Amino acid sequence: MMFALARPSAQARRGGRGFALPMVLLLAVASSILLVVMLERQGAQSLTVQRDFDLYVSHHTGKGMAEAISAWIMSNSRGPLAEALGDGGHAFDIEADGGQRVRVTMEEAQGTLLAEFAGLAEAQGSMARAAVRALADEAGADAPRLVRREGPMAVSALSAPRQVLVAAASAVVGPSEAAAIADEILRARAAGPLDAPALVAALRAADPSPSDRAKLQMMLTTQPTLWRVAAESEPAATARSREPLRYEGLAVVSASGGGARGSGALQRNSSIIAWERVREWERGRDRDAGRYDGDRP
Repeated sequence: MMFALARPSAQARRGGRGFALPMVLLLAVASSILLVVMLERQGAQSLTVQRDFDLYVSHHTGKGMAEAISAWIMSNSRGPLAEALGDGGHAFDIEADGGQRVRVTMEEAQGTLLAEFAGLAEAQGSMARAAVRALADEAGADAPRLVRREGPMAVSALSAPRQVLVAAASAVVGPSEAAAIADEILRARAAGPLDAPALVAALRAADPSPSDRAKLQMMLTTQPTLWRVAAESEPAATARSREPLRYEGLAVVSASGGGARGSGALQRNSSIIAWERVREWERGRDRDAGRYDGDRP
């Protein structure tokens, strides 16, 4: 007996083709998703490598700048630093690799009160604390921006605002006498360059007692040792970014290159005591002296 194989109907053939098409589409979608994931992962890895490279370059660039600045400071430590600076506090320029020029500027940063008392002698610590308490009454909400955490106890009579001068004097004399002393210093400052003899004359004019005058000379100085340093590249010379490189920090400048904290400056291995890169979006942000330390990405 012969049996004939039945051919699949036209409807069954159409059903098979209808099942294969969704499978093809599903494989295509899965392949596309896998490709996108691989590309995104590759892109993330590239960004990570680039970021690590940028951090490496930033760290060593900043370190090289700090070493150059420290060497320049030490070479000018025998005389007043202000006499070595040009217009706008210009110190010198650094010629970096690739022809990149970096401009280094410095400005005095001792016109605020020291609010970190560790390392001070007992008498100095007592006066420093009294001055900070007086500043809170004198300046109110502005007091936090008028203190610092680095440098010597003495306040620069060359740059301190009246509020700081009054607070510094209040650590030694009463409020009314402190206000008179601050006004005498401001008058002497306006009359011409304020040096040590001019400061002594201003204190004599306010007529404190000899013992109080000696203490005031511990609280005030005309030879600041704490300076704010900035190193910034020219925008057109920045090869890898339109954002110019800018580093900021603090430096202690003294004739001896160091010393006891209460006598003039902190002991440091380097003149640079705080150093960091500042991004463009951080420019103009309030900073207190000594608030930052190290290189921040």
